[in-house]
Amino acid sequence: DPGYNAGHIRLAIPMEAKLGVRFHYPRATPGPLPKWAQGAKKVRDAMSSDLFDVEADFTYANNSAVKAIEVRFKPGTPINGTGGYLPENADIAHNWKDVFGVRLGGEAVILPNLLAARAGFFYESKGQDDKYLNIDFHLGERIGLSGGASVRIGPVDVNLAYQHTFFGTLDNKG
Repeated sequence: DPGYNAGHIRLAIPMEAKLGVRFHYPRATPGPLPKWAQGAKKVRDAMSSDLFDVEADFTYANNSAVKAIEVRFKPGTPINGTGGYLPENADIAHNWKDVFGVRLGGEAVILPNLLAARAGFFYESKGQDDKYLNIDFHLGERIGLSGGASVRIGPVDVNLAYQHTFFGTLDNKG
């Protein structure tokens, strides 16, 4: 079959950098540790020892390294049933832009060793010009909101969470 090893696809994987900070505020009088956290080995359990924590993360993705998805075919590769041939260079221009992001979230322990609630937010900047919009990747601006809770039932923590992401619009005008 002449279609095997007819070409290749190459996509650069952009470098990403992340920096995060976290602050936790311990209880003046922590609750008793659960049985699984007791013993000679020191274990820190946030649900029994903290009032709350807050975390902020900052991200940078060097997406501008992706100028195109490289699609190359061997010369003379036929298109079955047409009499035509695949182009040697079928690159798909993308010209992505660098993306910056921020994430902020936290958790409050409402009832030590029993119930905690959390909430979060994130934002990522737009990573492409609308004129290069294609069906393969969506790099529009994104905003996310989330919430959740943890309930401790004996030795098991049950976590519930919900997140909604809002995608910015992209329009290449057809």
